[in-house]
Amino acid sequence: AKASVNVMKCSKNLLGLVLKTCECVGECADKMLQEEDEEELVGEAVSTASMKDLEDGGAQTPQKQQKDEKRREMLQWISNLHEMGRTVGEGVTNFGILLYPPLDNSKNQEELEKWHEKKLITTDTDTDESCSFVPSLGGTTLGLQLEHQLHALSECVEIVHGACLPVSGESIQSCMSKEVVDATARLRKAVNVRCREVEEAMTVWDRNGL
Repeated sequence: AKASVNVMKCSKNLLGLVLKTCECVGECADKMLQEEDEEELVGEAVSTASMKDLEDGGAQTPQKQQKDEKRREMLQWISNLHEMGRTVGEGVTNFGILLYPPLDNSKNQEELEKWHEKKLITTDTDTDESCSFVPSLGGTTLGLQLEHQLHALSECVEIVHGACLPVSGESIQSCMSKEVVDATARLRKAVNVRCREVEEAMTVWDRNGL
């Protein structure tokens, strides 16, 4: 029970980190746009023809195109992280339902089984090491839900830790506040500890035939 509660607490902390991280990257993207607008105002000694090109969505300078593309990638990264955070949040809800058997959990059970089957198929070809320390917790509903949640936690915190744009691969770690950097380091360690705790707890559970 203690291990399960710790996983839920870790999930809550990670959701808070996701929100702070999205704010940091969003502010960074906004700052890029503001700087670009200021540069255009300063250099507004342009010809009428050039102004018409801008108004008509005409040709942009390579530098402006590069900045626009980077900003789009940053927004996509935020969207990807938000989706991972949603997975973590849904996992907490589904895990809570397991603690109250009268609630209907049949739909989530089907989704867990599909996830587990997919994981088994991709295990041999997956080169991502972010979840390498997540234990296999058996085929029970509780075990599958815990394993799924630990995978989601690990993947989410590693996305924040890596902080690279999805297409160019450019690092955006400079956008992160010290609060986010420190919290990420703590949560990476915490997720690893949660994995060991849950594995030990499930071993005792199985040994006692609970």
